[in-house]
Amino acid sequence: MSAFDSTLTQSLLLLRGDWAQITANILHNGAVIWVGSGISREKFLSLPQLLRRLLDDLYAAQNVANSTCPYRSVSQQIINLTTRKHLNVSDNPVTWPPDELKDVIDQLVNQYGDAMGITLVAVRGPSLAWDFLRLQEHYSNSLITPDAEHRFLALLICEGGVSEIITTNWDPLIERAYRALQCAPPVEVVACNDELNRPGIGGLIFKIHGCAELMNANPPRYRRNMVVTREDIVRWTADPFFDPFKEQVRTLLRQKPAVFVGISGQDFNLQTQCVTSTIGGVVYPIDPVRIVFTVEEIGMPQRTILQALYAGDYHANAAYIDQHAALPLYGKPLLGTLFVLLILEKLECLLTAGEAAFPTDELRAFTRAFIPILQTFLVNRYDAIIDPTERWRNLARELPGFIARFFYIYRDRKMPPSSDAYQPIDPKNAILMALNPNLAAANLHWAILALALLREGENLGKWKLGPGVQANGQDGQLTAAIAVNEIAIFLVADARSSEQQLEANGPLEVGSHRRILLIYPSGHPPETVRRSPSRTLGRARVSTAISELWLEDVVLNALTLGDIIDIIRSALIAASPL
Repeated sequence: MSAFDSTLTQSLLLLRGDWAQITANILHNGAVIWVGSGISREKFLSLPQLLRRLLDDLYAAQNVANSTCPYRSVSQQIINLTTRKHLNVSDNPVTWPPDELKDVIDQLVNQYGDAMGITLVAVRGPSLAWDFLRLQEHYSNSLITPDAEHRFLALLICEGGVSEIITTNWDPLIERAYRALQCAPPVEVVACNDELNRPGIGGLIFKIHGCAELMNANPPRYRRNMVVTREDIVRWTADPFFDPFKEQVRTLLRQKPAVFVGISGQDFNLQTQCVTSTIGGVVYPIDPVRIVFTVEEIGMPQRTILQALYAGDYHANAAYIDQHAALPLYGKPLLGTLFVLLILEKLECLLTAGEAAFPTDELRAFTRAFIPILQTFLVNRYDAIIDPTERWRNLARELPGFIARFFYIYRDRKMPPSSDAYQPIDPKNAILMALNPNLAAANLHWAILALALLREGENLGKWKLGPGVQANGQDGQLTAAIAVNEIAIFLVADARSSEQQLEANGPLEVGSHRRILLIYPSGHPPETVRRSPSRTLGRARVSTAISELWLEDVVLNALTLGDIIDIIRSALIAASPL
């Protein structure tokens, strides 16, 4: 196993084992996530690619007839930062010896702040990053979609696990992923001093190197906060203008431990200077460790930050600190596994709040057992995907997609407004959920029992389950196949007007020939239908029937678990085509 290709099984063992405390901190809004460029590396040019583009674009802009061409002059200054000063910058870089070109790029990676800080005397403006390369346009490109890491971070915010993210990334992919969830309240971006007082009810993203999207939209307001060059870092460190920003970040780090995700070697020079200038002046105790890096081992960039954090205590305790500061999971496996753990923990919390309503200890134990069964299902499904990138991208799409579909139908009797939309189990983290005296009133423990019973029926060979996949929602949250018939299962919170609302919103359509079972996990049938397994869909005024089942009523009147499953099977068989 490596930090890159860890499976869900391996990641769960790590986060529940040696890293259980930091896991709990993250899931319960007790940690700050500090995000670096590593989580966006597959969405934008890498630093070597960006430097190569700079050299190519400078060559293309040269005027061969102008002996004092500013673009040629800048190219020469960039090459002079390396040991390959003999290369002719009047020649296209593609004609340079490949090994020398590679060496130039490799050397510039660790000096990109100096390279980007060279002044260009041209009509476009003096900045290589913002006036020549127009990086604000590249990094705010609306066609670039979030990756799995951005989506997992957005989901952790939406579910109440994380409320503050600090990032040195210019791109807007975390907030773009959050907007796509269509969760409320909105997450707020802080990219300049006068935004520091934003309330951040839905979460705050502190963009301490600036925001490309905001700068592209409003350069006068945001350009001063963009950090790319060595000079920018010096300004960040010394200019009182940035003190309020630094103090806000310093306060967060005093209040909560920090988990650094995606801080890559290619950008550590500026990263470490930024971090050390922010945390400098405050000495932290070494136990518990206050900063964790998602790396396989502590290297120079991380050690620089740890030395700034622990001051003289670091040297005396370096082995201990290094061991407890290197969490060997990169962004996708770490954040994806955290999301899985958050979901499982919230299901446990819902059962703790409501399972006393189940009539027997057997039923309580049966429902509790569903949670490890669900974990096993997820492990088997995603560990079977060999490619680690696709493993986590599939999980980022499928698991939140099922949760969104489930709750939109369950609560609102309609489909999610988009494939990226989401509904949280609860907007509060599990600790705060457990403090809610009305949590059981939501009756989600009955919904968990319904899912457990449907899974057990499949395990016993009574039916074959499948997920609802149709965009119009007409196959419900789940499907059950019995013999040649497939029945769409809709679990809805309240029987009142559910059929009419589902029909009005699209998931139920007369003439679709779908067989439908409506399951109301809690409550009891009205007297008019108590003796009937189904009733007519009112608005259609046809004789076809939708099968309905009030699970709580069945459970309270059934003798055994087997009886309950047999009643569910009868209700499935009773479903007639619409």
